[in-house]
Amino acid sequence: MFIIITIIIALKNGMTPAKAFKHYRYPFCPLDPSFEIPKDKIPLESGEIHFIRFIRNNRKFNIFGLSYPMPEKAKYEYIQGIALVEEHRLIIYKDREYLTEFPFSLT
Repeated sequence: MFIIITIIIALKNGMTPAKAFKHYRYPFCPLDPSFEIPKDKIPLESGEIHFIRFIRNNRKFNIFGLSYPMPEKAKYEYIQGIALVEEHRLIIYKDREYLTEFPFSLT
């Protein structure tokens, strides 16, 4: 969680994610060029998936082809979404402030 919040702060200060990783001395490990995205579904049954999205004037948080409406205070901000896989919930935060949540399922 610390790395994600730090990157959000860095992005707000005009850094790209790569510059933020370098600035905060996090290891930047791009995928190997031979890596291929699996064609089958990835079996995720537990855990969390973290998303960071910049919310534009349409106030939509888009992931996996789905769109979730955001409150006005999310407009033009970097927003964090945490998908709780077992609980089938998507929780939305602005910085550390809880904004809203939605039902969410990977199936």
